[in-house]
Amino acid sequence: MLGDDEKTKMKEDNSEDKKETQTPRKGGKVKFTVTPVHLEDVAGPSDRPQNGEINQVCTSDNTEDEASCDNESLTQNSITRILSSKFKDFKKYRENEKDEKTSNDPNSPQDKQKSPLLVSKRTRTAKPPPPAGKKRPDLIREESDLSDQLTTADKVGTVVETSNKPQKYVTIAMQDWYPGDGQGDTITSAQSSITRLLSKKFRGFRKYVVESEQFAPEERPEVLKPMKRLVTTYEGLDYEINENSLFQEYQNSLEYKNIQWQWLSRWIVMFLIGFCTALVAVGVEMSVDYIVHYKFLALQTLTDECTDSQTPGCLAIPLVVWVVINCFCVVLGSALVTYLEPMATGSGIPQVKCYLNGIKMPGLMTIRALLAKAVGVVMSICGGLACGKEGPMIHSGAIVAAGISQGRARRCGRRYDPRIFKFLRSDHERRDFVSAGAAAGVAAAFGAPIGGVLFSLEEGASFWNQMLTWRMLFASMTATFSVNIILSAIHGNAADLSNPGLVSFGQFTDITYDTIEFPIFILMAVFGGLTGALFVRMNYHLSIFRRKFVRKKWLKVLEAVVIAAVSAVTAYFLVYTWHGCKDSLEKKDIHDDMGVKLFCDYAEKNEFSVIFFKSPEGSLKGMLHDENFEPGTLALLAVYFYFLTCWTYGLSVSSGVFIPCLLTGAAWGRLVGQGLHRLIPHLVQANNVSKYALIGAACQLGGIVRMTISLTVIIIECTGDITFGLPIMFTLLITKWTADFFNAGIYDMHIMLGGLPFLSWEAPPLCYNVKARHVMARRVVTLNSLEKVGTMIDMLKDRKKRHSGFPVVEAIDGEKVKPKTYGKLIGFMLRSQLTYLLREKGLSFSNGVATPKPFSLQDFMDAKSRNLPVESMLTDEERECVLDLKPFMNPSPFSVAEIASLPKVFTLFRGLGLRHLIVVNDDNEVKGIITRKDLAKYRTIDKKGKLNVVELDMKEW
Repeated sequence: MLGDDEKTKMKEDNSEDKKETQTPRKGGKVKFTVTPVHLEDVAGPSDRPQNGEINQVCTSDNTEDEASCDNESLTQNSITRILSSKFKDFKKYRENEKDEKTSNDPNSPQDKQKSPLLVSKRTRTAKPPPPAGKKRPDLIREESDLSDQLTTADKVGTVVETSNKPQKYVTIAMQDWYPGDGQGDTITSAQSSITRLLSKKFRGFRKYVVESEQFAPEERPEVLKPMKRLVTTYEGLDYEINENSLFQEYQNSLEYKNIQWQWLSRWIVMFLIGFCTALVAVGVEMSVDYIVHYKFLALQTLTDECTDSQTPGCLAIPLVVWVVINCFCVVLGSALVTYLEPMATGSGIPQVKCYLNGIKMPGLMTIRALLAKAVGVVMSICGGLACGKEGPMIHSGAIVAAGISQGRARRCGRRYDPRIFKFLRSDHERRDFVSAGAAAGVAAAFGAPIGGVLFSLEEGASFWNQMLTWRMLFASMTATFSVNIILSAIHGNAADLSNPGLVSFGQFTDITYDTIEFPIFILMAVFGGLTGALFVRMNYHLSIFRRKFVRKKWLKVLEAVVIAAVSAVTAYFLVYTWHGCKDSLEKKDIHDDMGVKLFCDYAEKNEFSVIFFKSPEGSLKGMLHDENFEPGTLALLAVYFYFLTCWTYGLSVSSGVFIPCLLTGAAWGRLVGQGLHRLIPHLVQANNVSKYALIGAACQLGGIVRMTISLTVIIIECTGDITFGLPIMFTLLITKWTADFFNAGIYDMHIMLGGLPFLSWEAPPLCYNVKARHVMARRVVTLNSLEKVGTMIDMLKDRKKRHSGFPVVEAIDGEKVKPKTYGKLIGFMLRSQLTYLLREKGLSFSNGVATPKPFSLQDFMDAKSRNLPVESMLTDEERECVLDLKPFMNPSPFSVAEIASLPKVFTLFRGLGLRHLIVVNDDNEVKGIITRKDLAKYRTIDKKGKLNVVELDMKEW
């Protein structure tokens, strides 16, 4: 403990140190002045250091002295921060100390409850002022300006790190850190050339100040405004088990045979998911094959007749027929998606990712969505749009899985509920089955069961366990073999098993690669990443345009029809104007008889017609294996599919990007291979050009969707050859790194553009100093364990209290609840559960007590309604009756201490799949609540090597 004399001497030394003249170092080096830290303001007498331990100034030009000062500064900063967060009565202690000292200081401001922290100032050589209109943040002010506003108790200095290394250090001061608690904090962190400091703070925080000439405030990247919105209408799925009295009674009634039946039922459901997904895939495949075959057969016949007759103007007839067929098919497909179920738009992969992330997506897993998705993708492909059926198959598999696992349906005013799998109707069980359905969709589309499991892991599932992996592999294998058997039977030999999926890349036999070709593969990967990033950027601006100007439903259908007509006219123009011909008798195993002999000899076909007059999967197979395409044809095909795919994705149709992206990459990859063959024929032989087409296809698709592990395995399983596993994986990694440097993938971009509360894998960086109390919602609506019926009804009908969950609290020891808390936490109730108790089962009133009618645990778990659609016809006496919530509430909800860090909160919330996380103090009193939106609104943007974190605006759409 310091005596009065020693304190006086210490303060005099400090005042002398502060008056020391500061001069910039030579060469523009920075000198730091450390303001003394008076720990009597933040710690008790027993924790005060001895004299001379804190009062130091780093003024030496010697590198060794500066390094030693750094170590002491780090130690001092750690001590200050630990002491400031150690004592739970720190707030009260600070206020008492401040009152005692400010009362004797006539210059101290009496009307301020909190004062800004004194931040160490960085001195540098003079530099010109910022341009007009550019104002630097005034968070770090001049020391003289702050000295006039601070009392002795408020002058808490912070130590700034110094080093002779070429790093950029940042001093961050946080005011109004936690509104109402009077606490503050000062942080020091390093800034590198790759990582830019967070541009925004969290709730109630002020902006970070970057004290660096390299990163001036006017140079900070701005996030595009449409991606700064977060839709509040979406809710989270409830994966938490409600262990109430009903659940305990149900568990006590179970026997071993019930456990066995549950185990067997899950495997039965997985088999049904795989088989039914295969049926949907076969139905889509056969529909596309027959319609496309007869469509192009008619066009081929008309074109060949006009060519033989040489009638003037006759060639306009095939063009008109082509446009009419395309427009008719697209009108049906777009109207079905637009008017029947808008959730069937696109590939469905972003929506499935959000569902597996824990977001409730109304209409996503319904029969209407399955009908619109399956029929819509058939019409889109037959309408000539640049799309594929592989992406929609993933969504279709997820819908099949969600429907089968629930074992019920409600349509036409009737409810079909056999209750066979009634114990599988919880959200966490349904999530596992949807993951398996997505994997089965990939397996059915590509004939890649392992790739399907990895796709669900990499792109979809947010929660994983070992047993789920086995079940998903079983569902994927079932889907693959079911598709194989059914298609083989349709093609004439069920025992042949030569059709493992809807897509086949063909066999790459007698094709090898050399290590000297890896530099070429690297350049192709970089090119794929650049074109993928450009694709995403262009599609982003198209999506913004559509959200602004194409809002009405009839406009969405009209836009799809216009693109269908443009695709037909462009394709016909390329076929008509390009006179490149191919031998129609060559590669009969790859090309069918489709194609026209326009301006070609009898045994030849037009090159463009060979690609356009067949399904996208057939065109891809020909592009990968046919060596006789002209370079001009390949270049035009790459440009055609690239821009048309970008224009098509985002339309109000059911479509995917897998096959068009593969076609684009295969075209420019084969063009690269042909160029290398002409330049270095001894290294790249003519029969080895196909490997460049395969690498190009993988790079182009990877640059757009940013898949690595799953795409590598899918391509290996589609080719049936593991030879190219290493170069494909290698190039996909480089492609992803290159494209991620500029923007996110196409699926993540649409998720952010839609404002969905999607939680990433990790919390935002540099946020361990952010606590749960800083991000929680403080306006919490609570219930008592014995609550009046009228109070609950009024609360549920109040539009200002649209909460989906309510903590159940009680006062501590019958005393009044402490200020700024809501009472001791004893349970939790969901809005849907309260609504079920009040409406579905009704209440009987006697002796001032309201009692619900008897119901089972399954009825309580099936509660989905959030609203009270009709006015309750209750008398005043009945409204005053009390309902006991203890038998129905969750007695052990997840909670977290208010001092827990944001990464810990984020890990708990995402890892456990929570919908609500209650914030409590040391006495288990409710201080606030954290929901998905409270965490999702802090989004990390990694763009051009600069890290940026933004806080999204909450919008109700």
